Amino acid sequence: MEQSQPHSQHRLTYFLYFLLTVNILALDILVAKNLLTKRQEYVSQAKAVSISIAPSPAARESTLSEPTPTQPLPIAKNVQQTVSQQKENTVKEFFVPLGTGSITATDWTDVPGVKAEVNSNSYGSIKQVFFEASMHVPNANQIVEVRLYNETDKYVVDNSIFLYPSGTTENFRIASIQLGSGSKTYKVQMKTQLGHTAILDQARIHITTN
Repeated sequence: MEQSQPHSQHRLTYFLYFLLTVNILALDILVAKNLLTKRQEYVSQAKAVSISIAPSPAARESTLSEPTPTQPLPIAKNVQQTVSQQKENTVKEFFVPLGTGSITATDWTDVPGVKAEVNSNSYGSIKQVFFEASMHVPNANQIVEVRLYNETDKYVVDNSIFLYPSGTTENFRIASIQLGSGSKTYKVQMKTQLGHTAILDQARIHITTN
């Protein structure tokens, strides 16, 4: 009986060791399985994050594609041409009134007070200059002549003589003339055929510039 008791104790000890070993293995398996599950979850999350961060194919193409050189636009040239054309087509007009009056003389006579000073340098680029006048004869029975005279340089302005036939109803006349250089005084002279009163309704110098 004394010999069988130690043997029983050895068997119990071995059995306890066996249980302990099984428990340790089971714990190792559970821990390893848990670690593997967490690793898979971590890998899945990492892939999802990388997919959300990664640019789309179109964005990659846009990023990787080389910038195309910018072609010069012809807008500035067209604008310059348009502005230059507008400048060419823009005409400014100036009217210098000379006045009104009347005479009865049969020879060239100054119409009293009908004069003005004109400085051609004050108008920039002059395109054209016109002498414009209208008159009438109350009894409409004589020829009347009107002209522009440069009082400063003492000469009749070329192409400025108007002839108004007796009884005419077309009293307004326009003539293209040239101004003297610089500041000049211009006056209107008239003469009548028969010495009857002739009335100058208006006279002016019309200047156009570019």
